[in-house]
Amino acid sequence: MSGHGAEPEVPHDEHDPFVKKVALSVAIFAVILAVAGMGGKNASKDMMSAQMDASNTFAWYQAKSQKEVMYTQKKESLEEADKLSEQQKQRLDLVTKKLAEYEKEKADLKQQGDDFTAKRTLNHRKDGYFDIAELFLQLAIVLASISMLSKARWPWTISLLLAVVGLLLTLNGYFLVVSVPGIDAAAHGAGGH
Repeated sequence: MSGHGAEPEVPHDEHDPFVKKVALSVAIFAVILAVAGMGGKNASKDMMSAQMDASNTFAWYQAKSQKEVMYTQKKESLEEADKLSEQQKQRLDLVTKKLAEYEKEKADLKQQGDDFTAKRTLNHRKDGYFDIAELFLQLAIVLASISMLSKARWPWTISLLLAVVGLLLTLNGYFLVVSVPGIDAAAHGAGGH
């Protein structure tokens, strides 16, 4: 003793096999959590990007529709005339071509908008799985930490089960192999243009 008082001796658990197993499992849970977090962030970014692209595309679609209405009215007024001058015939041909052009452009824009909407919905589904996976993995880390501190096995057992669920949800977030009703229902509820 050095005269400064006795320091309590803290037991070192570096040689305890149970603590080593739990510590290793916490490290693995943290890696899976990082992968789930990255997947969730990417899905969120892709979802927001697709939503903006869909909104912009449908705005262009509406603009084309408004122009199409104006050209349709012009065409109808030209067709109502009994006799058309050469200049009016050329104008009617131009208006007719423009209407055909708008019809094709609108079809293309609608398809693009629908594609962006589908991409948004897909990434919304993925994001839901990543969110729930992160929750399960965080709980698994907390319970494993409690297990290390208390040296009780039951929290670790529960943490392993939670981590397996978190891993499965993470994998499903990337690959969408199965549809989980509570998670997918939330994604399908977020629709519209």
